[in-house]
Amino acid sequence: MTEARCQCLPGWTGPSCSVPTVPTTFKPQSYVKYALSFDPDKYSTIMQLRFRTREQNGELFRVSDQHNREYGILEIKDRRLHFKFNLNSIRTEEKDLWLASMYVDDGQWHSVRVNRHGSAAFLELDGGEGRRYNETFSFTGHQWLIVDKQEGVYAGGKAEYTGVRTFEVYSDFQKGCLDDIRLEGKHLPLPPGMNGTQWGQATMARNLERNCPSNNPCANVICPDPFECVDLWNEYECTCGVGRIMSPDAKGCMDKDECLDKPCENGGHCFNEDPRTRYRCECPDGFWGENCELVQEGQTLKLSMGALAAILVCLLVILILVLVFVVYNRRREAHIKYPGPDDDVRENIINYDDEGGGEDDMTAFDITPLQIPIGGPLPMTAKIPYPHLGPDPNVGIFIEEHKKRADSDPNAPPFDDLRNYAYEGGGSTAGSLSSLASGTDDEQQEFDYLGAWGPRFDKLADMYGQDGGSEEEDEDDV
Repeated sequence: MTEARCQCLPGWTGPSCSVPTVPTTFKPQSYVKYALSFDPDKYSTIMQLRFRTREQNGELFRVSDQHNREYGILEIKDRRLHFKFNLNSIRTEEKDLWLASMYVDDGQWHSVRVNRHGSAAFLELDGGEGRRYNETFSFTGHQWLIVDKQEGVYAGGKAEYTGVRTFEVYSDFQKGCLDDIRLEGKHLPLPPGMNGTQWGQATMARNLERNCPSNNPCANVICPDPFECVDLWNEYECTCGVGRIMSPDAKGCMDKDECLDKPCENGGHCFNEDPRTRYRCECPDGFWGENCELVQEGQTLKLSMGALAAILVCLLVILILVLVFVVYNRRREAHIKYPGPDDDVRENIINYDDEGGGEDDMTAFDITPLQIPIGGPLPMTAKIPYPHLGPDPNVGIFIEEHKKRADSDPNAPPFDDLRNYAYEGGGSTAGSLSSLASGTDDEQQEFDYLGAWGPRFDKLADMYGQDGGSEEEDEDDV
């Protein structure tokens, strides 16, 4: 099974035959030499091309063997289209087929097609109707045409080198244009617009120009009123403009009724308008176009495989973006609701990265010791009875007893809170501890001022005074 393909009309190419071909202008001493990538059929030869010219003679296209003994040549001779061919490589048995009633040097585009089957050939011009068609049925002699695919295919004439860098083009097709050359239905390139296709390459090309412009013949021509100069491609004519025709007395112009030519197809109604817009077709239901030549299909949406794939890719990208957005929002909300340990700003929870101060338990925090009453009544303190001071009381024992009693009383002020001094910085409410050593030194301290405190502090004065220190040393010596 092979898939369907479009067979393009002359002047069109592409998979759907929607791309116009690019013509090439052949100047004097111009030609194109081809190298084919396929083997032409020996029994059958099919040529097709478009051309326009003002010249009366010139070779359009040829195929031949290596020595140019077997050939098939499409040419213009005496303003008429000819196809001549010879299938005998030993002696000449040339056959010539032409259109005797058609002149092709009118400067208009013409389409030509040649079919050879053995020794019989068909020649068609612009569709091959009436005088534009001719044929020959003579199945005698040789039936094969051997084509040299490297040296035997030319367009615009065959070049013969007369020196190292000089050449002569015989039967030169000059001051004309060629377009859409096909051999056996396969498109061949036309430089400089295209140098190669999958079927062949242009190995040599000389004196060519892209497109097929006119030589602007109206540049220095002034026509009498009401006529105007019309460019007929390399020729001009003083005549009426588009949409107008010459009056019966040949002295003026009048509007042309294009509806007389019945341009509207498929039952459309024609309305003649001014010369600028010419005419208008009113199409019946189911048809449309300038001449109602197009069939209106049902209003159904048709999508190609490429468009459908593009839509699916876009939907997939949108779905991925939505999923990414949802996942990002969920992670962001979780981060806000359950912040990390570094983002916890509660003052009663401190995280320690070094040793000391709570490394045994970093998760279960008991904040009961930190609950300090604010603004409430202070706890009642028990009255401590002072013992009767006898003669020579021992002040050191007295102070030690009272200190132990105060330390063991949980309701006695000041009310302490739990402090961890494992490190310095903002995590400790006590501030820096580095200042504790700033008030100490190794010098001798003097406590002589204790003697001025009265008789109740004589014991302290004796303990920390100079005399007291020496007495303690004497007691230690004893």
